[in-house]
Amino acid sequence: MKALIALDNSPDSWRAVEYSAGIFPRLPDSEVHLLSLTPGIPPGSRQFDPASPPPEVHGDEDHQQELQKLRGALETAADLLIRNGMTAGRIRQSIQPVRISLGQDIVDEAAKRGCDTIVVGRRGLSLARKLLLGSVSSEVVHKAAGLTVWVVE
Repeated sequence: MKALIALDNSPDSWRAVEYSAGIFPRLPDSEVHLLSLTPGIPPGSRQFDPASPPPEVHGDEDHQQELQKLRGALETAADLLIRNGMTAGRIRQSIQPVRISLGQDIVDEAAKRGCDTIVVGRRGLSLARKLLLGSVSSEVVHKAAGLTVWVVE
């Protein structure tokens, strides 16, 4: 099993990581890709692997801080998976620019990486807010043809 876990540093996405940490380390052939998307990286930038030097970011301090927070979140998520028994070699991490929309970009990245499962957290929106605003998890579910989607609440 190859899974992509979307992480935006919200409590919702942390629930998805914690849930995943109880499952994927126990599946011997599983691989996990931890993905964060941010508007702070220009769309034409190369993929950002937290182990490599950071990509060019838009000039302000807020984007630099956001990138550092995401980098730390990915490392913390990887450490949680490792503490639960997953080997580091089965975990990948990346921070990507938002290109189309969060949901579409998550689905596209999962397909590009050959993942068969996507794990996302879900915010507890009321039905009215969901209808008006939509949600990333809803978009992922609707666009992830041929992929399994775990929505963790």
